[in-house]
Amino acid sequence: MLSAVFGRSLLRARPMTPALASLRLPSRIFLTSTRLFAARTTSAKTTTDAAASTAKPKAKAAAKPKAKAKPKPKPKVKAKAKPKPKPKPKPKPKKKPKKPKVILTKEMLPPKKPMTSFAAFMKHYMTRNKANSVEEAQNLVRTAAAQWRGMSDAEKLPYQDEAREVAAAYYEAYAAWNANVSHPVLAEINRRRAKVGRPRLTKRRPERTPMPTPPYFRFLQDMRDTTPASARPADQTYLQWTKSLVEIWRAMSAEEKEKYTVPHQKDMEEWRARKASSSD
Repeated sequence: MLSAVFGRSLLRARPMTPALASLRLPSRIFLTSTRLFAARTTSAKTTTDAAASTAKPKAKAAAKPKAKAKPKPKPKVKAKAKPKPKPKPKPKPKKKPKKPKVILTKEMLPPKKPMTSFAAFMKHYMTRNKANSVEEAQNLVRTAAAQWRGMSDAEKLPYQDEAREVAAAYYEAYAAWNANVSHPVLAEINRRRAKVGRPRLTKRRPERTPMPTPPYFRFLQDMRDTTPASARPADQTYLQWTKSLVEIWRAMSAEEKEKYTVPHQKDMEEWRARKASSSD
């Protein structure tokens, strides 16, 4: 087919001579290969040019109108925050008035503890034997301690009696001091004692007269005293027997209970009178 196309193109380009017309070309030779390729390319170009000339020009698409840009929203102006009210200043706590310092005198201090029987012996021994130096005093104390250990009970008895008398006087003086000492003075004394590591002192309460025993407890005490162990039920313990006395007390009449109620009323009257006199 290529030879036929090639032959036709040659006939159109040049007039054919009888010699060339009678010449019969092979379908593809070395010399005609490039020309065939060139003819093919030129024919393709001509066909595309012809098609382009005959094709109608495309109408230009109508340009779309550009959309108007939306206006940017204006930034919202934040409303100014109302200033927070300043907190009211807290009222300053009132300072507690300082307690006045207590100046202790010798009379405010508690009485000194009483001496022991050995201390009483040492007092008499040192008055008889006076020391002129510290070494002599130390030697005297050693000899006095050795002498005290070698003494019999009869020889120690006078010093023990003296110590008892001093102790009795001390307890009376301490009770009087404790009853009259004020709380601020006692607090100052305990503060000083705590620094040295000594125990604190306490103010004793005044002695109170106990209330009289109620009638039922008088009955219980009477039953315990008058009922021997052999007369109690063998199948009951002492606690169970005591609980069973409640039923006996409830079953008693008012006349039978007068044995315990009348003494209780008298004791209550005396107790109220004593309480009233002590309060005055």
